[in-house]
Amino acid sequence: EEHYGKRAWPVVANYPGIAETMQISDTHDIVERTLELFRAGEVDEVFLCYTEFVSPLQQEAKCIQLLPANFSKAEDNEEQKGPAVLIEYDPSPEAVFESIIPEYLYGVLYGAVVESFCSEQSARRMAMEAAADNASEMIENLNLSYNRARQAAITQEITEIVAGSGQVGA
Repeated sequence: EEHYGKRAWPVVANYPGIAETMQISDTHDIVERTLELFRAGEVDEVFLCYTEFVSPLQQEAKCIQLLPANFSKAEDNEEQKGPAVLIEYDPSPEAVFESIIPEYLYGVLYGAVVESFCSEQSARRMAMEAAADNASEMIENLNLSYNRARQAAITQEITEIVAGSGQVGA
């Protein structure tokens, strides 16, 4: 949101804070708006970019093409050297698009938002854990410095008392 807000790219819709309480039904509005723009020809391609959760220590940026839908793998395209086989749909490709693709997009969008939210929370947790560890180490170092200063003050007082008592007895 901040990235595109600072540039000349138009922002069609904004859904702030949707990840915290998102349910699959919340994706319907977003997907319907996206499909509407795609069908009207206002957009040629739709990509979904999100943060993929790899591990608590690692998250990766990932972009996938949603529309036009392409379900073939890159290696499948390399192996295919002959003419492309056309798939015959019954019912029509339009009917398939109208019924299956929205359901697919609901699931993909929901999964991406949940995974991004999980990645964000994991990164926050790791940052807080590092901050807590640093604070504990800092407290430990400050306690050590305090104890050294206190010990030096006690030693100095003892030295002064011993030196003062030697003066009195002389």
